[in-house]
Amino acid sequence: MGEDGEPDWTFVHPKNPAVWIEFKKPGESPEKHQLEFMAKLQHLGYRAGWADSYQSFLSLLKEWGVS
Repeated sequence: MGEDGEPDWTFVHPKNPAVWIEFKKPGESPEKHQLEFMAKLQHLGYRAGWADSYQSFLSLLKEWGVS
C-alpha cells in the first residue's frame, strides 16, 4: 500500500471482489499516473475506478454489481 498512483481506498467484502477507488473533489479527475495505476489494476482483472461525488461512487458500485 502507498505506491505512487495507487487509489485512495480498497474495499473488501466477503461476498464481493475487492474494488479500488480514487476519490476526487467534485469536478476534479485523477492525474495521469493515477489513471495508469488504475489501468494496471483493471488489466489484472480488478475493479478500479474513480469518483468525484457520492453519486458517482454509488454508480461505480452498481456498474460493478457490488452495491
